[in-house]
Amino acid sequence: MISNAKRPNFSWRLLSLSAMTLFTLAQLTSITRAQTPDSATEFYNRGNDRLRIGDLDGAIANYGQAVTIDPHLAYAYVNSGYAKQVKGEVDDAIADLNHAISINPQLAAAYFHIFERNRDRAQQYDTVGRR
Repeated sequence: MISNAKRPNFSWRLLSLSAMTLFTLAQLTSITRAQTPDSATEFYNRGNDRLRIGDLDGAIANYGQAVTIDPHLAYAYVNSGYAKQVKGEVDDAIADLNHAISINPQLAAAYFHIFERNRDRAQQYDTVGRR
């Protein structure tokens, strides 16, 4: 039998706190990993979510991250161009839309947004010209 003097000073409470801390850290790590996209598609989808709620800057940032990971993701350029067009950043919008077309020349959405922008410009010119 071990006397109290020779018994190791061991705290079960500390062990259980350490285990709970490790468990909590593991959970937080998995939550953080789930909140941090690691693929172009995840950034693209986040951009779509941001665009849907009207957060144009957030959408543009997410689309930018998506094309950094996958530069051939033409739809990210289209949606970024649309968001920039809505913000009034016309030259940047046209550049994104043209880049989308260079990746996929059959991408109708890019042509549509360019057409919209040119139609708006023509209407503005027509209004100014008739004064």
